[in-house]
Amino acid sequence: MADGGDGGTGGDGGMDAGTMPTAPSVLRPTMAQMLHPGRAYLRWQDGIIPSGRTITDYQLCFTSGAATTIDDATECPGNAMIATPYSALESDTPGATYRFKVRARFDDGSFSPYSDVRTFVTDGGLTGRWKLDGNGTDATGLGHGATPQNGAAFDPSGRVGQALSLAGLDDHATVNDAPAFNVGTGDFTWAAWINPDLSGVFQSLIEKRTSANGFEIYRRPTGGLAFAGHACGEIILANGIVNGEWHRALVTRSGMTVNVFIDGILAGSGTCADDFNNTAHVAFGCNSPERGCSTPLQGRMDEILSLNLSTTAEMAVNDFCADEAAAGVSPPAVCQ
Repeated sequence: MADGGDGGTGGDGGMDAGTMPTAPSVLRPTMAQMLHPGRAYLRWQDGIIPSGRTITDYQLCFTSGAATTIDDATECPGNAMIATPYSALESDTPGATYRFKVRARFDDGSFSPYSDVRTFVTDGGLTGRWKLDGNGTDATGLGHGATPQNGAAFDPSGRVGQALSLAGLDDHATVNDAPAFNVGTGDFTWAAWINPDLSGVFQSLIEKRTSANGFEIYRRPTGGLAFAGHACGEIILANGIVNGEWHRALVTRSGMTVNVFIDGILAGSGTCADDFNNTAHVAFGCNSPERGCSTPLQGRMDEILSLNLSTTAEMAVNDFCADEAAAGVSPPAVCQ
């Protein structure tokens, strides 16, 4: 456990009480918020900054251990120095409680007091997470690796690290069929970062279907994102996935309601009660691989995940903003 230093005193000595610094206020996540494992987006706003000082960086303390390892002003597990008032915290453990606090460091080397300890909890629904950093390893440890097919490659310019790069021919990646992906009529989530190179044609993103059963997430010729089930048909979104730009597409079902989020914002909803159990493999960037990929993706995919749980609006914002922060991008308004 790292020593947090001078705790809440901030080294302010005999300063007038009115000029004493106050702790940062944590904005995200809310207390005890449920998040998916993967990355958590932490954001805070500055407290009072004493006259004549500026903030140089922030000390972030975090743990998935007991509260007693972080609740004292002298305790700082994790002990990371952060240059921005936000951070993406790796939170891969399912069913865990994470705790964190933060304080500002000023240009004279003194600190503000720590914020209150904030907690969030990870659910246990993750069934696959593919970072695509030069390989198709499943980061959940469940063994659902993605195998590149027909020359599919990896590009160093991914959203976070590398990405799966597809030429729009018959190259794609597949994940073997497994019980975890056969959700029946239950809840589910699929999400991925997409950066397409081509418009004017249908392009498959994620598919698990046979000729009689299953679903597909794809981009329409005009750039709209769509989800289709074998019986419920197509749910089309007006918001576009723009060529040459990274966008996070997320499709989730809760009960019979399917919600689609683009870049953390709800883009549309529909109804689909289909049973999605089948024996097909999961395909990334290709529909109907056994028939030669009739609508392949030309572009890149990154940070793909699947869950056998639904995703709330707050979860969708968290996942989008955490990836933005991890990519070194200043998070947009939805993340404030």
